[in-house]
Amino acid sequence: MRRFITGFGLLACSLGVYAQTPGVPLDAPAQGEAEGEAEGDPSLPQIQRRHYELSARANPYAISPHRPNYLLPASYSNRTHGQVFGVTDATLNHFEVKFQLSFKVAAWENVLSTQTDLYFAYTGRSFWQAYNSQVSSPFRDTNHEPELFLASHANWTLGPVRDLNLRLGFSHQSNGQPLPLSRSWNRVYVGANGRWRHFFVDLVLWQRLPEDPKTGPDDPEGDDNPGIEHTVGRGEMTVAWVVDDKTINLNWRNNLQRRNKGALTAAFTFPLNRRLKGYLEVFSGYGETLIDYNRSNERIGLGIALSDWP
Repeated sequence: MRRFITGFGLLACSLGVYAQTPGVPLDAPAQGEAEGEAEGDPSLPQIQRRHYELSARANPYAISPHRPNYLLPASYSNRTHGQVFGVTDATLNHFEVKFQLSFKVAAWENVLSTQTDLYFAYTGRSFWQAYNSQVSSPFRDTNHEPELFLASHANWTLGPVRDLNLRLGFSHQSNGQPLPLSRSWNRVYVGANGRWRHFFVDLVLWQRLPEDPKTGPDDPEGDDNPGIEHTVGRGEMTVAWVVDDKTINLNWRNNLQRRNKGALTAAFTFPLNRRLKGYLEVFSGYGETLIDYNRSNERIGLGIALSDWP
């Protein structure tokens, strides 16, 4: 655990994170912003991203990323939990493949003539025991998360914070497994993001929708993961800062309780070519995967990213 905390510190001190839109210089002034006002500031990623997303909507072969899309073929976890599968921990490999696919679609633009869009989004995150041929290389867990949310694109200014936008949404997350491996929960959330100088900050708070307790282990209607909000958390904050096309994303989840639990993720990206980025990710905490929502874990992975934050 100490090694991973030390790694977080070194990673956080070396660089910072923000997702730059490919092909747009960092010092380029955005639409509606004066040249002198933009000088010394990074580009306006929210405005640029919306510009590209609007262009992509006219292209039937293009989709817009929602969260980061990446593939980590080299991913090492220091803990493997086999008990939930009825096997020993040693049956599962510490090395596995982790990947995430995430996209969104604008279902209704400028809702009721406001600067607000209604989106449908989907994020799938998989943990694949690809190198574990002894048990036929199974997928250890795959988490599906469809969302429906309203997001503003007004880019307000509040004091030193610029390009401030809000969103309100509903999220369902499930691993699509039968009992007793089934995990799922529903949330409503409110979020805000904006930038201050070279920093981008995104803050999300959510409330879990209550479920009745199970009447027994075979009850398909009851709560699959009681107390998940106490380990996975009740909100998260993402901080980002870009330096010469190299980025770090710091994401912190917390349960906002005295018995403090949650997770910290640090991701470093660096350009490989115009389309691909190298991707290094370090994770420590709870809730990386639904199957282990109440167990802590540390992981480090290396691979490629197709899209970055925000």
